[in-house]
Amino acid sequence: MTSSVTNTVGNVMTETVAKAPPIDAAQCPRCGQPNRCAMEVEKASGLAQPPCWCSFIAFEPAALASLAPAARGRVCICAACATSGPSRDNVTKRIEKSDKISD
Repeated sequence: MTSSVTNTVGNVMTETVAKAPPIDAAQCPRCGQPNRCAMEVEKASGLAQPPCWCSFIAFEPAALASLAPAARGRVCICAACATSGPSRDNVTKRIEKSDKISD
């Protein structure tokens, strides 16, 4: 999130721009929990991963719409934030199964 503040001192205008905090690609930008992105796990560990959980689910449009513009297309949300209802349980089971494969 970038914000700017314009101040006028005398006849001189100054602008202060606050930079957005860095994005951690391994954390969900909505809740801050690990997003368990297989691509990020592979980058961090150097070990090949099974297909990511996100390739097996439909994301709730509201979940994606709620992301800050700075996070869109740059970081994955977690399964809990991406889904709701029964499909969330299926995602959790697939994640647990993929963890056993990658260990």
